[in-house]
Amino acid sequence: MWLITLRDLQWRRRRFAFGVIGTALVFSVTLLLAGLSSALNGEADRNVQAVGADAWIVRAGVSGPFSALSAMPDTVVAQVAKAPGVTQADPFVMAFATTGGDREVDVTVVGYRPGGLGPPVPVAGRQPSQPNEAMVDKATGYDVGDKFTLNGLDLTVVGQVEHMTLRGGVGTVYMNIRDAQSALFKGNRIVTSIVTKGVPTDAGALGLRAVSSDYARADILGLFSKALDAIDVLRLLLWLVAIAVVGTTIHLSLLERVQDLAVMKAIGVASKTLVASLAIQAMMLSLAAAGLAVIISYVIAPAFPMPIYLSAGSSLALIAIAAAVGMLSSLAALRRAVGVDPAVAFGA
Repeated sequence: MWLITLRDLQWRRRRFAFGVIGTALVFSVTLLLAGLSSALNGEADRNVQAVGADAWIVRAGVSGPFSALSAMPDTVVAQVAKAPGVTQADPFVMAFATTGGDREVDVTVVGYRPGGLGPPVPVAGRQPSQPNEAMVDKATGYDVGDKFTLNGLDLTVVGQVEHMTLRGGVGTVYMNIRDAQSALFKGNRIVTSIVTKGVPTDAGALGLRAVSSDYARADILGLFSKALDAIDVLRLLLWLVAIAVVGTTIHLSLLERVQDLAVMKAIGVASKTLVASLAIQAMMLSLAAAGLAVIISYVIAPAFPMPIYLSAGSSLALIAIAAAVGMLSSLAALRRAVGVDPAVAFGA
């Protein structure tokens, strides 16, 4: 069986190679889409975990701390801090803006109380502790010591974080709550949410709503719900395309081998041996394509305009799915192989 399979692959190596390349390109796109979906989910996880809050407090009737602007006077922070169940309450500002200066960069602005909940640990430099200081994500392109403006406010970068992005790779700028209010709300003492340790038991009495960290994560992903659904649909379509490519390659190989299969049946070769040979060919084509797809994906991912998270788990999942694709794509050819009449050999 193995000798039959390998000799046939050697004879049709050019077609096999084209089939592997075509299928690999399809597989690589599915892997990149999976990496994009993982990156968007990772953004939500990292941003919520960095704050370290047990609850996010927004105005009653507001969908969430990220999907809607929940403007409140910062005097509410003191009221929440006194609420039963709360051990710490800090103001939090989150909004989207564009920096000025030597170049314009779209950013997510986060304002927090120094020493309170909100900022992640920097990978370079330090967290802002003075007015007009900022800590930025590497995705913004700013380095420690750089200067830029935000709605007329001059800022100096004193720290840098990594992988703290939102909206598919848009870097975050962290700053003192007062600087954020000055840049975003013309100095008005406004917060968009309140982050707490402990969960208030009577937020509704204050006209507020407390949501969990899991809800806050889902609120972030809600910004991309349609995009994530579209990614899932595209991946399904691409798997069907891969099945069609592998199936077509194996079917064409079978059409050219009808006479050979008839001869082998006529001399006593069992149908199951021929079927196994075709199934092995399909599996080898799919698995070779999956291996090549992993290489292509890792080469392309750094140049992708949005963050792509490729993991060993997703690569192994691709290989497992590729094996299933190989088996499914060979079904039509297997039925045809079983139905080959040994008399065809003598008729020819």
